[in-house]
Amino acid sequence: MKTLIVLSIVQSAFLILLLLSKKEKSRSGSILSFWLLVMVLSQLFYLLVYHYPEALSQRLILVLACTPLLAGPAFLFYVAELTQSKLRFWPLHLIPYGVFVFYILLNADNLAIDNGFLLSINGSSLVSSYYGYLFVLIPFLYIVWSYSFFKAFEKRLKENYSNTEKINLDWLKKWILEAVIFMLVSFPTIYLATRFNLFPREYSFQFIAVFNTVYIFVVGYFGFKQTTIFSDVISLSENNPKYQKSGLNDQLADVYQSRLVIYIEKEKPFLNPNIKAKELAESLGISVNNLSQLLNQYEGKSFYQFINDLRIQEVVKLMNDKEFSNLSNEGLAYQSGFNARSTFTKAFKQKIGISPSEYRKKLYKPIG
Repeated sequence: MKTLIVLSIVQSAFLILLLLSKKEKSRSGSILSFWLLVMVLSQLFYLLVYHYPEALSQRLILVLACTPLLAGPAFLFYVAELTQSKLRFWPLHLIPYGVFVFYILLNADNLAIDNGFLLSINGSSLVSSYYGYLFVLIPFLYIVWSYSFFKAFEKRLKENYSNTEKINLDWLKKWILEAVIFMLVSFPTIYLATRFNLFPREYSFQFIAVFNTVYIFVVGYFGFKQTTIFSDVISLSENNPKYQKSGLNDQLADVYQSRLVIYIEKEKPFLNPNIKAKELAESLGISVNNLSQLLNQYEGKSFYQFINDLRIQEVVKLMNDKEFSNLSNEGLAYQSGFNARSTFTKAFKQKIGISPSEYRKKLYKPIG
């Protein structure tokens, strides 16, 4: 375990240096550096407790024991920045950490760390009794909060873009879900160790230390594979889901809808694989918010679904045209505005009910 923890600290330090050395620094990169620094300090705590307990003074080790309380807020700050979510009064999220550090320093002479657990030397205390639960529940709440930001972002993304393959932040979703799974496992682990002594207490915090190690490696992997983790490339316009004060009534909606139909038939903007809601709205001479409301309330679709449905209609049209019978399904998809095979296949099944290959087999199946 010692080797893994040391490697995680080294990799975190390397990623921080990489982020700080970028010429074009981003706010999300700075926040990610902060989260990585928190993880370094957390891992340093586990390393010292289990392998070098005499390396630092007891007071400093106690302060390091508070560091995991920063992991949740740092995680939320990073997700909020990536998903362009509003996070008000963010300094308030640092209060639990500050309060706990103050308590630790005030009562340092009566506290000790044993196998990762905070203990009261002169009898049990409320803080030492529930220390482990606090360090699991608080991060779990922040992870759930982060996931709500991601889901809202995913919805806004489909209101603005027709293709989301390179900007969908699916890696972030996996990152959050992995953390949720870990929390669901770690809480019972700590509870069973502390309340029922089903296995040695140190195993529960060793489990957390190992998970943190793996998690940092996951961050490193996505950090190098996904360019969006180190740069801000997604731009979303604000959409009001309730469309209050939009000024779009039924009469005006009919005018905009007629304008939309004529423009779609004449210009076929869906053939542009990178068409955005903002560009289509500008072509129609309406606001992005009105376009979103028009599609949501009167078409029952997001911009993403609306454009991809038009592309599927184009694909079906080409499939029924013998002139294009020599093209593959992927070729027809690219011809119709798709830029990813997976998106095309999924959209086709949702719209037609069967796969593109099955549809073409039925289309060319001999009669009799």
